[in-house]
Amino acid sequence: MKEKEKKETHRPVQTIQEFYCPDCGAKLIPAEGCLLCPFCGWSKCR
Repeated sequence: MKEKEKKETHRPVQTIQEFYCPDCGAKLIPAEGCLLCPFCGWSKCR
């Protein structure tokens, strides 16, 4: 009998990037394809 080969399974690690407002430094929130600052109103659409 042949020994069963051990297969290594790799799960991709999902990283979440956090972006911060260049004007006030608050954490930006993604909304409708844009990044929005909930404090000062700064936004950037991709």
